[in-house]
Formats: sequence, structure tokens, C-alpha cells
Amino acid sequence: MAIQINGNGTITGISVGGLPDGIVDTDMLANGAATQAKRTYANGEVIQTKYNSTTTQVQLTSNSSYQEVGFSTSITPTSSSSDIMVLCDLPWDLYCTSGGEAGIKFKLTRTVNGTETALYEDASGASTYNYSASGATQVRASRIINFKDTSISTTSAATYKVYCKPLNTSSNSTKVATNSTLAAMILMEIKA
Repeated sequence: MAIQINGNGTITGISVGGLPDGIVDTDMLANGAATQAKRTYANGEVIQTKYNSTTTQVQLTSNSSYQEVGFSTSITPTSSSSDIMVLCDLPWDLYCTSGGEAGIKFKLTRTVNGTETALYEDASGASTYNYSASGATQVRASRIINFKDTSISTTSAATYKVYCKPLNTSSNSTKVATNSTLAAMILMEIKA
């Protein structure tokens, strides 16, 4: 079909791929004309983010095993070569009676297709610890976990969860997301 310029400003007769390479460049495209699927990301760029938060307080009661604190976020990577950056901010509260001690160990996991993998685990509770030599004491702070998951290698949905384990529960109180403070998790898919 011949190319025809019509009197109303339209052009007919051009088929898909009919323009020579290099004719259309970025300054010729209208703002927003390229879809996300057509975008090319450079290494290190953020492709997508997911966010979840909670203000639900969790009382940790058993120091024999990790407790899920009801806090998770899911992401579906667009490429199996992507990395996932996990950013967590977890407020906690440790109360000790006289002569008592308390602490929390944190663990981060990833679940893909029903298989849960531990990604990070505190070696000890020293990062969240309270000791009272005399009189009761209470300490409140936040535990920050920043972890780059470079071994995900999938385009299936992945769910990241935080677990906590108190180090001592006798006559002490151990809480996460205390007094309606915000616990938050951000997942970022990074082009690798």
C-alpha cells in the first residue's frame, strides 16, 4: 500500500516496522507513550516496590521457638535475575523486673511456592537487650533489618516474613509493634 498524507493531517499506508531504524527517538515520543513493559532498566535501578505495615502489638511468650509476628509482604519479581532489597523497621519493648533480663532475636524468611528459606537471623539478642540490676526497667527502640536478597532467582510470588524469639520470658515482658507504633516493611525489586 502506498503511503498517503491525508488532508486531515493523518498518514495512512505505514505498516508496523515500516519506518527505518533510528527515525523515532525519545524526544519524538509523547510523555507517557512508552509502557512499563517497554522500559529498559539499568543495573541498580528500582523496578517496583511493595509496602506493608502494621500497628498490631504482639506479646512474645515462648522462648523455645520463633514466633511469627503476623508481619509479611509479598512481591512478584519481573525477572529471575533481579535482586530484592528488604527494609524492615520493627519497634520493640523490653520490660524487666529487678535482676531480670530480656532480649529479642529476629529472623527474616522468604517463601516461594511453599518453600520457606531463612535469609537472616540474629546471632544473639544483643542488638535488643535489657538488663535490670535493681528495680524494674523498660526499654523501647526499633530494630532495623536491611537485607539484599541476591539468591531469589524466580518470577514467582515471594513472601517475606519476620519472626521473633524472646531470650527470657520469666517475669519479663517482650513485645513487638508496641503501643500502636508502626512496624513497616518495604520490598524493592532491583535490576541486577
